[in-house]
Amino acid sequence: MRNSPGSRFRPAVEHLEAREVPASFTAATVPELIAAIDAANLTPEADMISLAAGKTFTLTLTNLANNDAHGETGLPMIAAGDDLTVIGNGATIERKDSNWIYHFRLFDVAAEAALTLQNLTLKNGWAYGFGEESQGGAIRNSGTLNLDGVTVTKCTAEGSASEYAAGSACGGGIYSDGTLNVVNSRIESNSAAGGAGKDAYRVVNVMTGSVSYYSATPGGDGHGGGISLAGGSAEIRDTTITGNRAAGGIGGDGMTATAYYGGYEYVSPGAAGGDARGGGLCCDGGAVSLSGVTVAANQVQGGAGGAGVKGEGRGANGVGLGGGIFIAPEAAVGIDAFTLTHAKKNHASTADDNISGL
Repeated sequence: MRNSPGSRFRPAVEHLEAREVPASFTAATVPELIAAIDAANLTPEADMISLAAGKTFTLTLTNLANNDAHGETGLPMIAAGDDLTVIGNGATIERKDSNWIYHFRLFDVAAEAALTLQNLTLKNGWAYGFGEESQGGAIRNSGTLNLDGVTVTKCTAEGSASEYAAGSACGGGIYSDGTLNVVNSRIESNSAAGGAGKDAYRVVNVMTGSVSYYSATPGGDGHGGGISLAGGSAEIRDTTITGNRAAGGIGGDGMTATAYYGGYEYVSPGAAGGDARGGGLCCDGGAVSLSGVTVAANQVQGGAGGAGVKGEGRGANGVGLGGGIFIAPEAAVGIDAFTLTHAKKNHASTADDNISGL
């Protein structure tokens, strides 16, 4: 429609939708980093934390955040609804190595949360199971985790010992059952170690003379010395996975004992060692894509069976499969030609030094 003669066009300001501005934080100390993550968790928009260039952020028991939803974690959980990017600028986040009696991983990403790490080193994280499966020595992820230019090194997932069943360990460096994207990174010198089985033993009631006997328990399993993928999806490209180890725990020893006031003799065999799968990468489930990945010098070692007594057999040794990569039937894994030819010099105690399950 044309304007009528004499009418005048009057420009007006168009009202735009309100736009949320990403919150930006800087951190040069561990308390500042913890405070920035806590603040980011409270904001609905995407957030960014820039770390002081080249700084080492050493987490100790004193600095330990109150985060034990999946075992102790040094930093606050990345909460559901949060979308956080940490620009490392060459910094390192580490667990103080001398805290060997106190274990904690570094990051835990909740379901429906997102964490992006760039240009950063994660070191010495140590997840411990305390009677349950240990998951992710550096990072446990149930949401979305993006790594770009990140080194994950010397981290450990360790299963605990138990009189009922030893704990398994999954993901010495990273455990993920969410969405994982890794590019231009290094996953090196990490380990997933199943807990040791408990030796057979007896308990005597000195008042009644009754005796209770308990058999040896098997060792726990170790899955994914570098990375353990339990489900969800993962894309790993242009990345090196090297020098990692997955190990099954040793089985408990058997025993022979006579009832406290004499009588029959109790004889128990040794228990089986735990299994180990995927020294570098264990794909237990989900959809996985590997391209341009070097998987070298990783290893898996099944746990030794416990000793037998008086003719009772030694426990079976655990199997070690896929020194470089283990692929379970439940996982859908695509591997490019580069990765196939660069899965080399790995070792498995039972079978498939480089790739198991293709």
